[in-house]
Amino acid sequence: MARVNIQYSVDLSELADEVGRLYKKAITNLKKCAQESPVKTPDILALNSLEKIDTMRKELAIIDTILLDVENIITGYIQHQAAEQTQRLQPPSPTQTEEMEIPQLQLSDEALALQQKLAAFKESLEEEPDEISP
Repeated sequence: MARVNIQYSVDLSELADEVGRLYKKAITNLKKCAQESPVKTPDILALNSLEKIDTMRKELAIIDTILLDVENIITGYIQHQAAEQTQRLQPPSPTQTEEMEIPQLQLSDEALALQQKLAAFKESLEEEPDEISP
C-alpha cells in the first residue's frame, strides 16, 4: 500500500480531538483485524490460513503506521509544551530588556603587573624557535 505524507494544521484546542480520532481509528482497525482474520488451528497449514495471515500482517502494518503518527504528534506536542515552559522560566535576554550596562572592572596594580608578565611570557614563547634538546 502506497503512503503519502500530508501536513495540515489544527487549532491547539482541537489537537486532542484529532489525536483521539486517529487513535480510535487504530483501535477500531485492530479489533476488526482480530475478528476478521481467525485462523483455525487444525487448518493452520492451509493456503487459506496463509492468505488470512498475510492480510492480518498488512492490516497490522497500517495500524502501526497510524499509531506512529499518533506518537509523533504527541511527541511534538510535548516538546512544544516543554519549550514554552523553558522560555517562561528563562530570565529575559538583554535584547528583551533595556540595554544592560556592563561595569568596567578596575584592575589592581598587582593584577596589571601580572597581566604584563603573562603577555611578555607569551611573546617570548612565540619568538623562540622550536628546538629539540638532546
